[in-house]
Amino acid sequence: RIKRCARDSFRLHQHKLPAVDLVLMVKGDISNVDNAELHEQLERLWRKIARSFPASQPNS
Repeated sequence: RIKRCARDSFRLHQHKLPAVDLVLMVKGDISNVDNAELHEQLERLWRKIARSFPASQPNS
């Protein structure tokens, strides 16, 4: 379930992300987190990653 949510969220946000390799690692127990909260956390992560890299990097 978590991998599916992460892939879906990435697919929807990849056009906003820099051209870098990403590895997602879950820390702690997230079995009690519902899908809506998981998507919100992933969206915050994508925004943080996008801010961490200069806008001049092209997506590929």
